[in-house]
Amino acid sequence: MGTVSDAGTGKEWRVLVVDDQPDMVGMMQLMLSRRGYCVATASSAQRAIETALDFQPDLIISDIGMPGMDGCAMMRALRIEKRLPPFKAIALTGFGLPADQEHARDAGFDSCLVKPIDFATFFDYVEEMLEQRGREMAEDIAAASCLHAASKLRPAFESGPESTRAPSPRSSNASR
Repeated sequence: MGTVSDAGTGKEWRVLVVDDQPDMVGMMQLMLSRRGYCVATASSAQRAIETALDFQPDLIISDIGMPGMDGCAMMRALRIEKRLPPFKAIALTGFGLPADQEHARDAGFDSCLVKPIDFATFFDYVEEMLEQRGREMAEDIAAASCLHAASKLRPAFESGPESTRAPSPRSSNASR
């Protein structure tokens, strides 16, 4: 199977999986890879930050409850990291209270799934997050294209023929 990419840009989707449980990381990596995603993994929040800078993920899927730095602290750090392009993020948590899910969203996660995970729902979330990211990328490309076109027009407009320009107040005063 080939890699999964955005139809609009042809970009290969890159997914970073973060969890301190090796079995969970291995299972997620296998399932995502089999579906054609390019997958990187990290077993701690600190390692995830380092990996994200190198890997430049489109989607981060992370456990919240990890030793040391938790998933929410990691996400806050990643969201302010200037060397990362925009990305989507799904929190995985064993804490299912609405306040826990709100805490994850406040930290910068786009959505939250409660463990144990229903994998059909999980892949629906993954696909939705990447579709949203694809739309954002298309909007960014369109905006950049408009800015580029406008920048090419501006110099031509600003340096137009002298005969079409109105005389400046200084030049009309100087001739009197």
